Amino acid sequence: MNDPDHPWMDDKVRNDGSIVLHHYSPHATDDRVTLDPSRFGQHSFTNNDAKVSKLPRVFFYTDPAEREHNLFDGTHYVTKVPASDIYDLRKDERSLVHSDLGRVLSHVKSLGYKGVYYNTGRMGVVNWFHPIDVVKHEEPAKLARDLSPPPTPGD
Repeated sequence: MNDPDHPWMDDKVRNDGSIVLHHYSPHATDDRVTLDPSRFGQHSFTNNDAKVSKLPRVFFYTDPAEREHNLFDGTHYVTKVPASDIYDLRKDERSLVHSDLGRVLSHVKSLGYKGVYYNTGRMGVVNWFHPIDVVKHEEPAKLARDLSPPPTPGD
C-alpha cells in the first residue's frame, strides 16, 4: 500500500482542502447519479474486491488518467469532497495497517472517516463508504486544466 513511486494523497489536495474524485461507470449515463455502496459486489468488476472485504464501498480514482483498462469506455463522473473526510493509509498516522485489508477498512469507517485512500501499486484509489452524488464530466482535458495548480509568479 505504500509504493514510494506513487504520489501521496496530499499531492491531490486542492488549495481549499478538497480533493476531486473520479469514478467511471460502464452502465450509468445520466448527468447526475448517486453512487450507493450497498450495490457493492453486484458487478463482475467488484466481485474480487468483495472477496477481500464485504464492507460496502464505492471506488474512486484520484487521477483521471489512472484507471483500470476495462473502464476506458465508461462514463466519467466526478465529485469533490473534503480531504479531511478521507483517511490516508499511505501515511497511516493511526497505525491501522495490518495484513487484513478488510479489518483495516472497517476500522477506518468506525473512526468516522467517510473514505480511505491507498494505492494499488499502479494508481491512487479512494474507497468511499457512504452514498455520494457525482456529476458527469464530459471534458477530461478541461478537468485536467481546472485541477492544475495555478502558475507561480514569474513563470
